Amino acid sequence: MSEEAKERVTFVYHPAELSLKGKNRGNFEDQLTKNMKLQLKHSGITDVHIEKIHGRHFVSVPADKESVLEEMSPKFFGVANYGRCYTFPRAQEDEFKKHIVQHFRELNEKSKIESFRIETSRVDKRFPLKSMEFSKEIGGLIHEQVGIPVNLTKPATTAWIEVLNDKFVYFTARLPGAAGLPVQSSGRVACLLSGGFDSPVAVWYMMRRGCAVQLVHFHSAPYGEWRSSVSKIRKIVSVLHQWGGPPKFYAIPIGEQQRQIAVDAPDKLRITLYRRLMMRVAKKICERQHCEALATGDSLGQVASQTINSMTTIESVISPDMLIFRPLLGFNKEEIMEKAQQIGTYDISILPAGDCCSHMLPKKVATHPTIEEATEGEKKLNIDKMVEDAIAAAQLIDINAPWNEEEPGEALACPLTTSKFQE
Repeated sequence: MSEEAKERVTFVYHPAELSLKGKNRGNFEDQLTKNMKLQLKHSGITDVHIEKIHGRHFVSVPADKESVLEEMSPKFFGVANYGRCYTFPRAQEDEFKKHIVQHFRELNEKSKIESFRIETSRVDKRFPLKSMEFSKEIGGLIHEQVGIPVNLTKPATTAWIEVLNDKFVYFTARLPGAAGLPVQSSGRVACLLSGGFDSPVAVWYMMRRGCAVQLVHFHSAPYGEWRSSVSKIRKIVSVLHQWGGPPKFYAIPIGEQQRQIAVDAPDKLRITLYRRLMMRVAKKICERQHCEALATGDSLGQVASQTINSMTTIESVISPDMLIFRPLLGFNKEEIMEKAQQIGTYDISILPAGDCCSHMLPKKVATHPTIEEATEGEKKLNIDKMVEDAIAAAQLIDINAPWNEEEPGEALACPLTTSKFQE
């Protein structure tokens, strides 16, 4: 192995809300460590060393994997900020100072630095110099030996130093992290996932609050463009997987149930009854997968099924037994689309594909349906059987398994009409 291959780089990650967790803080930190290792493994980095010191996570990878680590770093929920860092044992204080001066010299040679500031955090209070004193000492060395002016109020460049119990840490970039809480630290939630802009963003926000998510997608098989819908969801799930989401999702065909609703229920209630059916099926999945709540991408007033009356009527079939989260309730469409661009789902969501909610649409949609109207509209339907059939046909799809979206006639490895619900 060459010397270059042995070189490693280290990034330091500072916690977001983990510092507020008191006696449980260690559990949250351990979960963040697990998530980092898993996310980096999925991105192709298996040689990962992670060290926890004073709430910080130091992640070391081979130098040739630095770009991958840099790309993944903003996707670790539970991190306030991060940056490439250099560490030296406390016993090597002189070497540490020489390194900082040399680093500033190299930076200044590449691109002239107009001014700088040193900020020191003295975690180990036994260190003889106070934070300001150590900053002044290091800053003085840089100014004297490199000639860069000091500016404590509006510097062009800032360098941070942390004095820990056993080491000095130094970094010149402090980038914003994903914040929130580590995925799987706040319970398990089933999330309805469509191919639009809203629901992937809602899933992202639930993950950001530390939820382990079970993804559930409804499609219109055996009718309509259901295959394009499932293909699109695979791509969205692949993006969410980079943020710590699961690599699998449930694809549930309800095309036949939609046909029955279209034939035997009032036209204007069609969308409402579609959604009530989805809620019932999703509740069954929550129960089987031990989920504590359900989440949707509803945004108040955005479409007919998202008025207060509509949401009340739709959720009544599972409430109050099941808690429903709507993380996007107060967002407008522009805000949702902006977040979709940030997390990487926008370019997928904008692609055309079949959607079960637009399948067999009525000419006029009820915007203020009541629970009584919906209940009356379902009288000719065998709701229990419709739910059972949907669950029986549910397919667990792994984004890493083969899938040929170019062959619309190709049968699924596990046919939707015969596959059993997988625990």
